Amino acid sequence: VFVGLMFGRHVFLEGSSGIGKTQIVRELCSMLSLPYQQYDAYADATDLSLLGGEIPVMQGNSITFSFERGPLLAPGLLSLVIDELPRLPASTSNVLLQAMAERKVSVSLVASARGTATVLLSPHFI
Repeated sequence: VFVGLMFGRHVFLEGSSGIGKTQIVRELCSMLSLPYQQYDAYADATDLSLLGGEIPVMQGNSITFSFERGPLLAPGLLSLVIDELPRLPASTSNVLLQAMAERKVSVSLVASARGTATVLLSPHFI
């Protein structure tokens, strides 16, 4: 895990429940002062739960849309810890794979009539 983090490589830990996989990564990120987010995967997760999305905001008598960032788009993020990765559905895994491979993701801004935006992740994202 340490070598993967030091060389900016993606790391996949697999093992029995309760042996401290998540704790190891959290402690390493903390020791190396790497900003990270933790995401607990679940079977009905959507790409919006990873990326975030537009939410309606009432302003007077009108509704506007504000983009709320998901854990993958947290400002300054270098490391994303995903707990229980095998639970993610294929469509959500594809968003994660795109982020890992290309270090960028596409975000829908259709609700506010802005189409789609490409968000660049840090070149050091792991």
